[in-house]
Amino acid sequence: MSEQTTGADSQITLTIPWAVLGFIAATLWALLRKFEASDVIWVLCACWLGLSLIAMLAQIGPGGRSYLIGTLGKSTFTQIHTNTTRKGLNSLWNRYCDAPPEKPNLPATFHAALTWRLYDAALLIAVVYPILLLVGWWGLGYAGQLGSAVILQPALLWPDRAVTLGGIAVILLSVQGSKGLRLAADSRSRSRCGIF
Repeated sequence: MSEQTTGADSQITLTIPWAVLGFIAATLWALLRKFEASDVIWVLCACWLGLSLIAMLAQIGPGGRSYLIGTLGKSTFTQIHTNTTRKGLNSLWNRYCDAPPEKPNLPATFHAALTWRLYDAALLIAVVYPILLLVGWWGLGYAGQLGSAVILQPALLWPDRAVTLGGIAVILLSVQGSKGLRLAADSRSRSRCGIF
């Protein structure tokens, strides 16, 4: 009797995610048809559904279920998240923030985190991303607009967009190259001085 119950439970466990995924897929299909979405949106939705299917299949198997139950059941779940994100966060912290305090408390951590380097990067992002959005949209062949104001008129790929985008690429590569050369020169001068 218990074996039959276990089989029925696993059948229910398998059926519910398939039903949810089917409902989401049908809803997405109906919305995309109703609003006449572009092919790009269809492809993105299909990719999302495919990734959802892969995640669902990983969770349905007994090994995946036991791993999730064991991981989420432990009190150290936050440590797992910290360990997986530590490398990226440490590199960001070292690049934009001061060294963390010896005795971490909230005011000292905020003081170490809110530095001029962080504000400089935030201002750079705030200035650059609208320009990149305008030029990127224009580079795809549409008008570069801010609201209803057309900043960049749509242009043909050759020669207008190709020459402009090529010039922007050369400028960006030269800026990156000059940073690399400057870093290499700094490291050579440090090694001559015996700093490193």
